[in-house]
Amino acid sequence: MNLNIKYTELGNKFFFISNLAEWHFSCRERYNLIWLKKTGKFSKKESSILKLFGNILKKYDFKKYLGHYFIVEKNKNKAWKKIMRNTTKKEFKIISEVFDIFGKRFEKVWKTEILEKNSEILKKELKRNKYKKIQTDLDSFFGKPSKILKSIDIFLLKHPEKNTYLAGGANLGGKGLTIECNEISYPINEFVERTMAVIYHELIHILYGKNIRKIIRKTLLKAKINEDRKKMGRPIKDIMEEIIICTVFPSGFLSEKYFSYGPYKIIENNYKNIDDTYLKQIKSDGFNKMRNYLVYKLYPVVKKYIKNRKKIDLKFIENVLEELKIVD
Repeated sequence: MNLNIKYTELGNKFFFISNLAEWHFSCRERYNLIWLKKTGKFSKKESSILKLFGNILKKYDFKKYLGHYFIVEKNKNKAWKKIMRNTTKKEFKIISEVFDIFGKRFEKVWKTEILEKNSEILKKELKRNKYKKIQTDLDSFFGKPSKILKSIDIFLLKHPEKNTYLAGGANLGGKGLTIECNEISYPINEFVERTMAVIYHELIHILYGKNIRKIIRKTLLKAKINEDRKKMGRPIKDIMEEIIICTVFPSGFLSEKYFSYGPYKIIENNYKNIDDTYLKQIKSDGFNKMRNYLVYKLYPVVKKYIKNRKKIDLKFIENVLEELKIVD
């Protein structure tokens, strides 16, 4: 399977404007604070059009994700034609207008040379033999991929923070993913590895997500738990899938096995000596800290499964479900 590193200017412009619209919980408020500091406060016209744009994005959500057309289509005219075909005339007018209005702001923060440099670094990194070994471990643990793909496109989206922060999304119709990054070249080893760990997290969603969700459903059915029951504001089936994938990447067992910067050791140091007071604080701090705590708790189980070439089963998922009781 080939991993193709790409980026488009139009996709980055969409990312910039859609994040400013704050239409979804995944939009990063801290990006917006930096961008607004660099480009100035919103005018009334900008605030108004952003709200309308955000409502359009909410309507289509990720099931008919409009960002897909902007991110993956290199030809700008083709991208706009696809948007026109898949939205109403009124919506298309609003989308066109918001892109025009925020054009100058985007030009102030857009630096194509950073993503060009990142692309070359990641292309070189992917030639290393260890990524074939990672694929073998993933097949052993999750079963053969539910999707057999010859290639997957990885689209880079530039964010404004320092290179310590990375994020990703598997929201491009199962054939591609996005990685939010800034300059990753210094220090080269750690941040290239961090980027690859996030890439593999999203790849697991695409390649093995169906396998994981199938066994989650069986486990929840056996436990007589509705798969849409909410935990930490999200359906339990989605929370479980995310935690299971996190137990290997970006900071679980396989990250620790293949990457030199010690991603799991950071988590272990944070959680190995916690008391009830700190645990209560973690529960109130939201999903990210609780996810990392559960990675810490499940690490010995995952390590045993992968070392013994054992595939995830009902017993493994029941372990995840048992640890999740802490957030009830």
